[in-house]
Amino acid sequence: MTVSAELLVVSLVSHAIPIKDDMGNVIGRVDVGLNVDKANKLSEVAGCYQM
Repeated sequence: MTVSAELLVVSLVSHAIPIKDDMGNVIGRVDVGLNVDKANKLSEVAGCYQM
C-alpha cells in the first residue's frame, strides 16, 4: 500500500504481515512502513541526466 504525501506529510510504502496461530487464525500482525522521499528525490535527479 502506498500512502500519499498529502495525507501523512511524507510518502511511504507499507506492508502488513499477519501472525497466525497453529489453527491458522490471525492473532496479530506486523506492520512495516518505509519513507520513500529519498528514493523519489533520487529518481528525479537521475531523470535530469537521461539522454
